[in-house]
Formats: sequence, structure tokens, C-alpha cells
Amino acid sequence: MSVQHKSYKFRIYPTKQQEQFLAQQFGMVRFVYNWLLENRKKQYEETGKGSTFFKDCKLITELRNGDQYQWLREGNCQSQQFGAKCVNTAYQNFFKYKMGFPKFKKKSDCQNLKLSKQFKLIKNRLHIPKLKQGIKIVLERPIDGRIISCTISKTLTNKYYASFA
Repeated sequence: MSVQHKSYKFRIYPTKQQEQFLAQQFGMVRFVYNWLLENRKKQYEETGKGSTFFKDCKLITELRNGDQYQWLREGNCQSQQFGAKCVNTAYQNFFKYKMGFPKFKKKSDCQNLKLSKQFKLIKNRLHIPKLKQGIKIVLERPIDGRIISCTISKTLTNKYYASFA
């Protein structure tokens, strides 16, 4: 018996303050991704061995608890782990499928962050951790089934979307 997964994508309308918060979150995910990519690159050059997703998550915890990157504590740990998952997937694709070497993320790229479990949809508002007010969302159709994750993205044209799986 196969399970059918569906995705729903809706436009969200953050306020200026919420846009600033999301920009911080996107920046943290991008920083973690780039930092872990650099770390994996150095490690592979020195030892010939790579890292794993779980080791990378431990490194994120160390970064958050250290003095140099204290500002990472202001962000959602789950979305930072999403950066680690993206690095891991990019590395696996490089070695397994001979795809191009993972590239560093730029601020000008499409930006996103993923949350699983730590979000709520209440009366056309998307509530996410560390954000006091919910973000206005236009639900054009009802969501069938159980929501597993939410990905918030910003396009190059400065439009914001929430995708639910």
C-alpha cells in the first residue's frame, strides 16, 4: 500500500518587521550551510573522509553555544539543521550521482527555511517559533491530511510563500 504525499503552496504576507525576522533566519541558514560546506571541504582535503549529517548537527550545537557565533541562538535550531541537511544532500549527490560540487549560497539566491512540527496555522495566520505575531497567509484551498513540514521561501522577486507537505 503506497502513501500519497501532497504539497500545498500558499502566498504569505509578512509585515516589514516579520520580513526582517525572516531575512535573519534565511541568513542564519545560509551561514550554517556555507560554514558546514567549508568545514567539510577542509576535512575532506586533510583526511580524505567526509562528515555526516549527525556530526554536522553537533557542530551547529557547538557553534550556537560558543562565544563567536552567539547570534545563532536568536534563530530557530530546526531551520539551521535544515542547512546541515542541504549540505549533506548536496555532498551525497556529488559523490553518488557525479553531480557538480556543492556551491556556496549567496544572499541573492532564492532563500528558504524548513520547519517540521514547530509551526501552527491559526485563523489565516502562520505562527513560527521566535516570532511573536503570526504571518498573514492566504489559504486558497483546505489542506487535506496531516501536515508534516512547512518550508518558507522568498523568491528573487521578493514574494514570500509557505509550502506544506
